[in-house]
Amino acid sequence: MATSTVRHLPGGITVEQLADDLFVISLELTVDYDISIEEAASRLNLKNADQRLTSENFPAKKRGKETFIAKFVNFRRKLEEIEALSLLLKMDLHPEGVRALIAAYELHPIVFPGSFPTVAIGSCKNFGFGSECATLANEEGEDCLNLYGGSWDPAWWFVAR
Repeated sequence: MATSTVRHLPGGITVEQLADDLFVISLELTVDYDISIEEAASRLNLKNADQRLTSENFPAKKRGKETFIAKFVNFRRKLEEIEALSLLLKMDLHPEGVRALIAAYELHPIVFPGSFPTVAIGSCKNFGFGSECATLANEEGEDCLNLYGGSWDPAWWFVAR
């Protein structure tokens, strides 16, 4: 798949349009796996809108800090969770979790979530009503971590690496 458009923005952000319906934002993130979801949300003044979005329910699979190039992918169409996951894997990208959302917000709080509501398919869990994934979005004027499930409209971006 040939790149049709690449833009370099301040802060080390690269925006690529790979096809009419495929956009990728790349940026370097440092994720701290030792900080709890609750502590990070509080420290950054992020509203944690769902009490189930905790470190107990979504434990870190790693320890310490890790720096990597995160990819925020938008397919410009409505997708079910399994379809989005399949498309990311076809691109050789691996879904990231809620801690990557928090790191992106910490690095660029104006960009995320205001312009780019983001889903962390790497932090999905079935609480008895189907799978729900961690999200970062602006809801009624507040930047919120939340859990949503089902399908994702064209505005949503998926965080991966």
